[in-house]
Amino acid sequence: MVQILILLFNSLVQPVVLFGSQTWKMTEGDNKKIDVFQSKFHRKIYKVHWPYIISNDELLKRGQTQRWSEVVRQRRWSWIEHVLRMDHSSHCATALTWTPEGTRKVGRPKTTWRTVEKRKRTTRMDTMGPSQNASTEQK
Repeated sequence: MVQILILLFNSLVQPVVLFGSQTWKMTEGDNKKIDVFQSKFHRKIYKVHWPYIISNDELLKRGQTQRWSEVVRQRRWSWIEHVLRMDHSSHCATALTWTPEGTRKVGRPKTTWRTVEKRKRTTRMDTMGPSQNASTEQK
């Protein structure tokens, strides 16, 4: 019965919750919220209540799933790679590489989506081993 509930959860709930997630602007708080949402459902499916404590990692192993924050991150990278392979005259590629003219208004953040993704990519390249780093540069 539990396996059926997990299958239903993964096939019905997950696609609805993560629809369009490759374009979301995610913060650490957002990642935590979607992971908490996922863990709550897993705890209800497995009927894990207060006296019996299980880590979230154990719940994910039982359900043979991965954290939704990780799924969103993978989808974002997949989408960015897709856009970079597009023709440079397409609207998506233009939006990805476009730089606005002028200056920002007072109080606006200096970071942009592009600078955040570039920073994430450099930290991702630093954490990879030499063989993985070389394979991602060839793409």
